[in-house]
Amino acid sequence: MKRANSKPQAIVFIGNRRFPGSTELCVALEIDKSEFCVALSDMDSFGKGKSLGYLRFIQYGTEVILGKTVGRFVLTEVLPAGSQVPCPVISLSGVLWSRLAAIEAHRSISSFLSEECPKKQFDSPSEQGGFPHGI
Repeated sequence: MKRANSKPQAIVFIGNRRFPGSTELCVALEIDKSEFCVALSDMDSFGKGKSLGYLRFIQYGTEVILGKTVGRFVLTEVLPAGSQVPCPVISLSGVLWSRLAAIEAHRSISSFLSEECPKKQFDSPSEQGGFPHGI
């Protein structure tokens, strides 16, 4: 099974939309696949984990984020450990920021952009880094 690495452009949790107490998980990635799986593992105190299973994501659209076309994917299935995986497995690397840290980073980037390229016009709000429009 071929494995690839990818850095999420955005990870979004949507609560209570499908039914009370539900949570949807959406991911934006720059990847040339229409579906993929993420292997999950636990981690013991020695840094060795065991497989917990797989998350299966299917693409439901694309979006331009900071000039890059990325796929928007939604979690569709949780497969148990030992399952035959129906699509490529990728490894996600990145950091989930707190809301305050994200706001501070946005301010910092916005300030830099307004100083460095004040006349840059974006074709759409999504090019400014918005995600997910139209979920």
